[in-house]
Amino acid sequence: MKRVLPLLFMLLFAFPAFGQQLSGGGGGGGGSGGATSANQTNASQKTQIVDGSGNVIAATSNNLNVQCANCSGSGASAADGASFTAGMSVFAPSGCFYQTTATSNALTTGLQGFAQCTAQRAWFTNLRNASGAEVGTASTPLQVSIANTGANSTAVLVNQPTAANLNVTAVGTGTFSTQSAITASSGSIASGAVASGAYASGSISDGAEVTLGAKADARSTATDTTPISAMSVLKQISASVQAPPSQAVTNAGTFATQSAITAASGAIANGADVALGSTTDAKNAATDTTAVTGISILKEISSILQSAVITTGTQTAPSATVLSVVPLPNSGSAAGIAPVASSAAESCHVLKASAGNLYGVSGYVGAATFVMVFNATTAPADGAVTPVVWAYIPAAGSWSIAYGTIPATFSTGITVCDSSTRPLTKTAVSTNNVFSGYVQ
Repeated sequence: MKRVLPLLFMLLFAFPAFGQQLSGGGGGGGGSGGATSANQTNASQKTQIVDGSGNVIAATSNNLNVQCANCSGSGASAADGASFTAGMSVFAPSGCFYQTTATSNALTTGLQGFAQCTAQRAWFTNLRNASGAEVGTASTPLQVSIANTGANSTAVLVNQPTAANLNVTAVGTGTFSTQSAITASSGSIASGAVASGAYASGSISDGAEVTLGAKADARSTATDTTPISAMSVLKQISASVQAPPSQAVTNAGTFATQSAITAASGAIANGADVALGSTTDAKNAATDTTAVTGISILKEISSILQSAVITTGTQTAPSATVLSVVPLPNSGSAAGIAPVASSAAESCHVLKASAGNLYGVSGYVGAATFVMVFNATTAPADGAVTPVVWAYIPAAGSWSIAYGTIPATFSTGITVCDSSTRPLTKTAVSTNNVFSGYVQ
């Protein structure tokens, strides 16, 4: 309104006829519809403004466009670099929006937007380099350079408030020069400055805090609480060895000269220097050049004898002495073989679905039948077959095949079946047949 009213006055002065239209009320002069103060107050006289096309400038349509010819000296604006007087100078305010949960609300190209701020009216900002890329992030960390010059010679103080280690991550490229060793001057570390147990085991090399080089401390015979250096003690020991002092013999009597001690041949048994008592060495099955103790080998032999597990193999170099081993009764699971049995009547059963050994197989048949054992992981179809083991059961009843300590070997699997026909032709039988096998 501040800019519309001056424009109306300009129109009145520039176009008198327009002023007459406003005041004449339609050309009749001073009738009741004239533009009087009373008529304008009671709204009986109204004035309309139209644009160049005759469209009425209304309250909700056809906005009145006003062009400001010179706005630098009025309104909420100020020239760049102008002086500021508190309580008098004006400037255009800027605003931001606040939301309880801060989000990025990213804009796309060509869109305008408001700045986001906190509840205390602090603007959200981020740092960017000369190329416009955001810095201070994990991928683009903020680079800080501390110049050690005459203009900036103050040291940087770094405080570690807790007992945890101070972790510093060096970001950037380049060559980091090797720093010289830190040398503590004499007396710079006060007595008791380092708490007991502060140094972890191995953190200080042996003799690191004691001078063992060119140290001028003289030897000392002190053995009480006199404070002396380790070098003084070492020098005293060296002096005593170089010139052994005379020692007084306080016991009375005659001391006979002892003959030399000579160990007879075989007096020291082979392995006498190996502990055979309470030694914690675990059993060890090594038979090559691995270094093991005698107790480890003894424990390995003891373990084998306790388990009583007999393994078989091929003897490539037989000896003149044959050792017979008879397993003793044993309740351990390693000494036995768990049977594999049918849970219902069937004509075939897979005893082992992989390569293994058959120690024995048994079962029950409801009628005369042929028992066949196949080197397979599944039961073969009826027809021509090639079983590895077969037997004829002449009548209904139980049957068994046992191999003892030398089992039958199967390279693929172990499957047993009953057939009503001869061994090389399989015809499935399902009359109350069940199986039980011992495989490994």
